[in-house]
Amino acid sequence: MVLNPKASTPLYQQVADILRGRITEGTYGPGSKLPSESELIEELASATRPTIRRGLAILVQEGLTESRQGKGVFRSRGAAGHRRPEQPVLAEARAQARALLPLRPEALGLSGAPRNCPRSRR
Repeated sequence: MVLNPKASTPLYQQVADILRGRITEGTYGPGSKLPSESELIEELASATRPTIRRGLAILVQEGLTESRQGKGVFRSRGAAGHRRPEQPVLAEARAQARALLPLRPEALGLSGAPRNCPRSRR
């Protein structure tokens, strides 16, 4: 498989898409080890180690794989189409929560000297 450096999709996303496809096709069963970074660099000729790592990180974030330090990256043992919510969804949820919970001191009326605090009246 060859990556397309001229495509509008970033190379790391292409790596993630290729590996995700193999996972959903059953090439890598639950608990099985994915190819090493070196093997993927050889196979995907235009990929660098950081590109491979970033692509693998996407799959870890999605819950399709898990990384074990010193061992490699393995297909998750969970349910076959199980995915964690993707990052944009989480970012949107965080933004909505921040809008509902204004935590800035001025939004809570806490800017400047304490005015309505019972202890400040002593």
